[in-house]
Amino acid sequence: MTSLTGKVVKGAFSYFIRQVLVWGIQFVSSLLILRWLVPIDFGYIATVTLVLSIGQVLAEGGLSIYLIQRAEEIDDVILSKIASLQLLVYAAVHTIATGILIASYLFHKTGILLILVWVALFSIPISIFRANSFVGLERKLAFGRVALIEVVESSVLAVLSAILAYAGYGAWSVVIASLAKCMVGTVIAYSYSRWHFYPQWPHLTEEFRKGIRFGVNYHIPTLITTARIAANPILVGGLLGMKAVGLADRAIYIAGLPLFFLSAVQQRVLFPYFARIQDDSALVRSNFEKSCYLSAVVDKVFFLPLILFAPQLVHAVAPKYIEAVPLIYIAMAGNIMLGAFAFSFAPMLNGLGRSDTNAKLAAFSMVVSWILTWPLIKFF
Repeated sequence: MTSLTGKVVKGAFSYFIRQVLVWGIQFVSSLLILRWLVPIDFGYIATVTLVLSIGQVLAEGGLSIYLIQRAEEIDDVILSKIASLQLLVYAAVHTIATGILIASYLFHKTGILLILVWVALFSIPISIFRANSFVGLERKLAFGRVALIEVVESSVLAVLSAILAYAGYGAWSVVIASLAKCMVGTVIAYSYSRWHFYPQWPHLTEEFRKGIRFGVNYHIPTLITTARIAANPILVGGLLGMKAVGLADRAIYIAGLPLFFLSAVQQRVLFPYFARIQDDSALVRSNFEKSCYLSAVVDKVFFLPLILFAPQLVHAVAPKYIEAVPLIYIAMAGNIMLGAFAFSFAPMLNGLGRSDTNAKLAAFSMVVSWILTWPLIKFF
């Protein structure tokens, strides 16, 4: 177990460096693309990204995530069965998209958005092989390699999308760059994992059903968070107007910035680690406590500059959001009190196979936030 702990420590450091590099690459790339793309291009890109995310979840079904959590060993046969089922679902999704595209063409309603989505969907089968190649790396806690692959992917996406945007390709620049990113990442991941794909007709066994249940519950908290954010214009805007929605949105975003690096590292590294030690309850409890204690110390270091200088930072960067400073401190208070626990607890539950508990907690928090929003707005 000492070797596992050592891998986790090295992995956490590697993934932290990854977060810094990826954030820097994305920041520079977004500034460049912002100069060369018009607003309608970003509208297309946002829509394509949303559809692609939904298609990805439908095709993958969380089965690759389940294989990381699975206590038993896996082999190429199991990976091939999973990939075969995922590719079958993808084929159905892309067939439907093709039918919609053909129908729109016949009725002379074909637009650039439908074509962008149809082309972008070709990234899903590539991503399926990428995800299954990552399974072996994450089960071995080889986070240094995972981090390297993701930095290379981000670099390909940033450089190629910027070049194509400058050349005048508009929304196509990001779609083409995303396909290139998937291909490069998949090739590198496969070169590390070296698993062999044996196409076969998948049978919906109890193992598949268990994996799908785990995967669905694993993705539910993200979907619920999206729904909760999407409801803000109704809940907040209904009483205070859309300006209040914007201020609340930015305040929550700014208050969460100190957790950007730490939470990503914890969620990526702790989940497969707890999955590897899930049969040793004493070790699980001990490492969960260590994660909470360490996080509680480290996150204060990240929060300290914002606690001391939030008004000055907001005024220097975006003075029109100075009204949001009190909300920033309120949101920060919750993150400071519960962040260390939450970002250790969720990956631990997933690692133990209890993604259903995370889904229930996310649903409960959403309901509570909706119930409390109106009275808190009204009285405060």
